[in-house]
Amino acid sequence: MYCTIYFINDNRYPDQLQDLAQDTALKLTGRSSDALSLPFRYLDLPREMQLHILRDTDLVINNDIAWCPDSESCCPRVFEASSLVWTDYSTTIFFSRNSFLILPPQVPLWASNETQPLEILRFFSRFAARGRKHLRSVTWILPEVSHIRWSPREREEWNQVVDICAEELSIERLVFTIDMSFQAHLRRTLGSASIDLGISDSEKSEWHAGLFMVESMARHKGWKHVYVHLSWPWHNPGNINDPETSSGKARQIRQRQEAVLEQQIMGLNNVADGKYDRRHKWNGYSCTCEECGDEDW
Repeated sequence: MYCTIYFINDNRYPDQLQDLAQDTALKLTGRSSDALSLPFRYLDLPREMQLHILRDTDLVINNDIAWCPDSESCCPRVFEASSLVWTDYSTTIFFSRNSFLILPPQVPLWASNETQPLEILRFFSRFAARGRKHLRSVTWILPEVSHIRWSPREREEWNQVVDICAEELSIERLVFTIDMSFQAHLRRTLGSASIDLGISDSEKSEWHAGLFMVESMARHKGWKHVYVHLSWPWHNPGNINDPETSSGKARQIRQRQEAVLEQQIMGLNNVADGKYDRRHKWNGYSCTCEECGDEDW
């Protein structure tokens, strides 16, 4: 059993409230003020209190944590602690209380000499290896569709990711986002949207990639929060090949296609509640709410 002291603090008397809480704790535990000079025995606290304390540390942040596959792939150094108990608890909090964003590699696999696995498989098997069973929110930002060939090897690696989620994670609580729109949005934002693109081919390739991924996920039942973001179709008045007459029309078609993919996994009655809740928390990697506008978000 443990107790918690709560104060309604409007920041007018912080020192007095701290003194009051300190005196109350000493009386309830039968200790003298000499105990305050001793080291704080964190590991002697009940597990629930240790976890509660860790939730209020820098292990948990408001924005998404972006993982870059071109960086070091091992687990965070914060977990290299002398105490196995502290390492276990901090791993639990870090992976269960944060949302993770998997960025595309700077150099696509087909353009490099490396045979690295898909970045999302590297995330699960390396960076998150210790704590992946605790994951609650993962977003995979795919490279533009032309940068992934979906070879037999890449298809097998994606199936491995899906199996890891189904076998080790609580998929009914996991928020899993597949984002194929991010880099296309950046390209348009940076002013290269007027380049003539093979719209029908790109849209078809992206659709088939999304269909393959959701069909693989549908092998396992229980998914509740799977969201898909597509980049096609979108309205580009500077592109003579653009068949869409307005951004609103393009967005409606795109959202209908996204819903079809999501329902492949979660059923026809699925409503994508919360799909855009974290969209604007990617400020360091995409936009700010004041600037992004409505076309793609």
